[in-house]
Amino acid sequence: MALITGGASGIGRAIAARFVREGAKVGLVDRNVELLAEVQGELGSACVTEVADVTIEAEIARAVARTVETFGRLDIAVNSAGVGDGNLIMLMEEEQWDRVHSTCLKGVFLSMKHECRQMAAQGDGGVVINLSSLNSQQPAIGVGAYCSAKAGVNMLTQVGAMEMAPAKDPRLRDRSGPDRHADVRICHGRSGRQSGVP
Repeated sequence: MALITGGASGIGRAIAARFVREGAKVGLVDRNVELLAEVQGELGSACVTEVADVTIEAEIARAVARTVETFGRLDIAVNSAGVGDGNLIMLMEEEQWDRVHSTCLKGVFLSMKHECRQMAAQGDGGVVINLSSLNSQQPAIGVGAYCSAKAGVNMLTQVGAMEMAPAKDPRLRDRSGPDRHADVRICHGRSGRQSGVP
């Protein structure tokens, strides 16, 4: 059972289609009502959709809960929601910066928080995949907000992996136990092409 943010288009939509072909049930989260309905029509009963904004904690918490209510558990989470809004640093409006960072970084944080809580409550593991970008490590003119947000995703993912792996309770820091309740990974996207999903 999987949850995919940004699941109505691009990489998220392609991942959802592949998961369903492989036999998974998927919960899709997106702000685009029309595209979510389109994907629901394509994937049928293997899919449940939730119109939600990943930058609003109550909405992502509701999306996780709905996926679990529908399919019984959460085994895989793919955090794919993202936006790009480019401008030179000296010309960038504060609203542009905030929009990119809210979706690309805060949205991943809020999604991980509720996904990992659910996986911890289940007690038997799970996988969280955060989609990053080559621009997290490769700077480019005019994409300072996007580059820095995706670099933040990389570090948040690494911290999440350290915090979530060692115990069934994410608040525990004892590294001696063999149990893992979440495997948290970074995935660098391929320019948003659906063909980039194997």
